[in-house]
Amino acid sequence: MKKEILQFLVNAIQNEKTCALITVVCSSGHAPGREGFSMAVTEDSLLGTIGGGTIEKNMVNKARKFIAQKISEPKYFHRIHKISAGENSSGMICGGSQSVVICPINEKSLSVLEECLSAFENSTPKVFCISSSGIQCLSEKRHENYSFANMKENDWLYEEVIDQRNRAYIFGGGHVCLALSPILSSLGFRVIVLDERPFINTITENSNINELIISPFETLPNMVKEGENSYAFIMTPSHLHDETVLRGLLHKDLKYLGMMASKTKVAEIFEKLRKDGVSEALLFRVKSPIGLSIKSKTAEEIAVSIAAEVIQIKNSS
Repeated sequence: MKKEILQFLVNAIQNEKTCALITVVCSSGHAPGREGFSMAVTEDSLLGTIGGGTIEKNMVNKARKFIAQKISEPKYFHRIHKISAGENSSGMICGGSQSVVICPINEKSLSVLEECLSAFENSTPKVFCISSSGIQCLSEKRHENYSFANMKENDWLYEEVIDQRNRAYIFGGGHVCLALSPILSSLGFRVIVLDERPFINTITENSNINELIISPFETLPNMVKEGENSYAFIMTPSHLHDETVLRGLLHKDLKYLGMMASKTKVAEIFEKLRKDGVSEALLFRVKSPIGLSIKSKTAEEIAVSIAAEVIQIKNSS
C-alpha cells in the first residue's frame, strides 16, 4: 500500500467525501494486478491501479456503485483472466487470476488510516488488515509482507505490512542522483542522499530527498542502516571517494551495492582492494559498472538502467 493511497483516502474523508479502497489480495499466473496493488476511489476521482484493463474498469464501476448505494461492508471478488471462466471471467485473456476486495471507507475509518500513515513517518511497521467486517491497523510483526486466507465466502482475511520498507542510500548528490531519486521514490524507496557538499545545485534542486546527510565521505558509510531493505549506490565526484565509500560498505549487510564507474576504474579499484586482502566473494556482491547494460549515456538513461537493475534484484526473492 502506497503512502499516497492512504493520504488520498484521509483527505477524502476530511473533505466529507465518500470513498472506497480497491485492493488486490491474491493473484496467480500472468495476472496484471499483484498482491498489494490498490486504488482509492471517490465518485469523481481515483488514484492508483490494480493492474489496468477490463478488470480495473469494472471494479472502479462497482466501487462507485458501492459509494452511491452507501454500502458499508467490504466485498470479495475472484476473477479469472479467461473468457471461458463464465461469470468469474474478468473479460481479459492474459491468463492467471486475481482476487480483489472493495472496501467502503468512511469517517469511522479515519483513525485506522492515520495509524497506518504513521508507519511512514516514524518507520515503525504496521499491519493493515481487511476482512468482511472492515479494516484494522495492528502493531504486530509479520514474516510475510502480504497474506490472504479465504476460509469461506464471507470469512476471509487480508494482511499487508505497511512501512517504508526499502531505503536507497545514494552516495553523491550529483546529476545521476538527481535523475535517480524520483524513480526510486516512485518505486516506494526512502531516498537518503549522502554527500560532503551541502550546497551543490543538484542537491538543492532535488525535491525527492527524504533525508540529506552531510559529512566527509570517510564517515558516511557509518550512517547506513544494514538489512534486507537497504540499497546503496556509490556515485561520488571522484575515484578516491568512490573507493573510500566502497571500503566502508563492503562488509555491511545490504540487499544491493552498486558503484557507478567505467570498467577501467572498476578494475583499478578492485585490484587495490584485492591487494589489501578483500575477498573475491565480497567483490562479487558489488554491481559495477552500475545498472543493466542498455547502452545508457545520459544521466537520465543511466538512472533508468540502475532502477531496472534494482527492480531485478528486488523482485528476485
